[in-house]
Amino acid sequence: METSGGGWTILYATSGGDNQQPMTGDVEVLGGNPLAYQPYNHSRAFKALLSGLGGEGLIRRSSGDVWIRFDHAPFDDQLTMANKHAHYPVKLTAKDGTTADGFTGWANSNIAGGGDFNVSLVDGMSCNNTNTANGVDHHSTQYYHLNCGCTRHYLYSYSNGAADSDASYKVNTGLGNWTATATCASTEGGGLALYLAVR
Repeated sequence: METSGGGWTILYATSGGDNQQPMTGDVEVLGGNPLAYQPYNHSRAFKALLSGLGGEGLIRRSSGDVWIRFDHAPFDDQLTMANKHAHYPVKLTAKDGTTADGFTGWANSNIAGGGDFNVSLVDGMSCNNTNTANGVDHHSTQYYHLNCGCTRHYLYSYSNGAADSDASYKVNTGLGNWTATATCASTEGGGLALYLAVR
């Protein structure tokens, strides 16, 4: 791969359709081509192992052929444990060189309606006068890493029509050429085609 200097290992990919594993999912889906944004997912143990060896994460989406990079691995070894979540302060860089401070984070439980993975702005107000802490406000146990109103997210997961713990990823707030796609959409499917990688 040549994306942002190359050397990446893809951990996860989605076409954006319904009934696909979330980024924190544990069911292996290894038959598709992740470079073509076909459904693809490694086990939690594999994602934790590769994250432990890496120091950066990257999300690349097919629409507009853009990416956003962060200076922390996507996961840690807690991903393999039950009922865990994590937050990481990061420096974010978009493909066009625009940078910002922010947070990435994940949850492997309380994700029936989404909220399994987030890339978020620095802390501030979400909705209902709720403040975020480490990027998220934890306002719901149905989508733990999804802010109220989907606010303050460079990437969010929200798929609450059936509340069946699948994933649909969208962008509320843009960073450079990483543009917004949906202010707050909870539809099943209809998300971004993208992949998550580590190096």
